[in-house]
Amino acid sequence: HRNETDAIQVGSYNYARQEQAGERNEAEIIQDGDRNRAVQLQTGDNNEASIEQDGYRNRARQVQNGDDNMARIEQEGTHNIARQRQNGDDNEASILQDGLRNYARQRQKSIRKQRMPAEGSIFMP
Repeated sequence: HRNETDAIQVGSYNYARQEQAGERNEAEIIQDGDRNRAVQLQTGDNNEASIEQDGYRNRARQVQNGDDNMARIEQEGTHNIARQRQNGDDNEASILQDGLRNYARQRQKSIRKQRMPAEGSIFMP
């Protein structure tokens, strides 16, 4: 029932931030280069997030609110920006950037299935 975080940094002036609330979440940041920035925020259970940056001044941010979500960002190059936000359950997202000054943003929202009452049910306040 524990959460796991890993941050591996090679280079100078890299920044990694990881925050988790819930159970069985996994977050990984790998940075190789200089002045890269990566942020991962997870709330819920069974979420997976990974950021891999190779280069200079890349920026990546992942926010997961819900359960059973998967997010992945890979950046190679210079001045790339990637953002992912997942709300709800069972979302999957992936961004791959290679080159100079690329920008990508993904937002996902799923709605939980609500259990409907059987026909003829009576609700009492």
